[in-house]
Amino acid sequence: MMSKLLATLFAVFCALTVAGAAARTPSSPQPPAGDLDQPMVLVATDALRDSTYRTAVVLAIPDGSGGHFGFLLNVRTQVPVAELFPDDTASRRVGAPVYLGGPQKTSSVFALVRGEHGAGEGLIEVTPRLAVAIAGEAVDHVIADRAQDARFFLGLMVWRPGELAQQMRAQAWSVRPADLDVIFGEDVEHLWQTLAEKPQDLFIRLEPGADRPALWRNDASQVRTDSHAFREKRAPRLLRSS
Repeated sequence: MMSKLLATLFAVFCALTVAGAAARTPSSPQPPAGDLDQPMVLVATDALRDSTYRTAVVLAIPDGSGGHFGFLLNVRTQVPVAELFPDDTASRRVGAPVYLGGPQKTSSVFALVRGEHGAGEGLIEVTPRLAVAIAGEAVDHVIADRAQDARFFLGLMVWRPGELAQQMRAQAWSVRPADLDVIFGEDVEHLWQTLAEKPQDLFIRLEPGADRPALWRNDASQVRTDSHAFREKRAPRLLRSS
């Protein structure tokens, strides 16, 4: 049953990305890739116009070892969580739709959870108000107790160390902050177009004499990053071995 659902869901994904191609807007210049050790929302630019990800909006999360993982935010399906796990009592109560998170680990379900999160929940902190459930037990806990705070994904995106930086240099993505209103927004059909039409919020640059690149805002204020949480609670190795 799961394999049939997977085939259906990814057929939907391909249809959605093709349908969104007509809404393209010109891309703006992208600075060189640099400090990518904080979560961010990536918005596809015109450099991806011939790609499956031409209208993608992605939450990218550093894994603490130079790589990243994350989730497509704007590919919602009509399949509810309950249909994925019809034999599970807790899952049958969850009518929320499943999102397609990406092409890796497509037989696994993951969850983004907003709000406070405790150490005993098995969640990995992304920001103080956002966490991700990777392990099966953590996802089960979210389904049973926090489904109203969560968004569920089938599959995910994975970047090996240096891959995202290379894509940034190729101007494949523009950068937005990891804003909860964007991550959990309901108007996913127009999410890419809405973000693509807005001025870019963050830029990546290397200042003369600096020992590392950094993110800067449009008002010329530097974004201070702290990846301590990701170094201490990095994503499971299975994500980086795909």
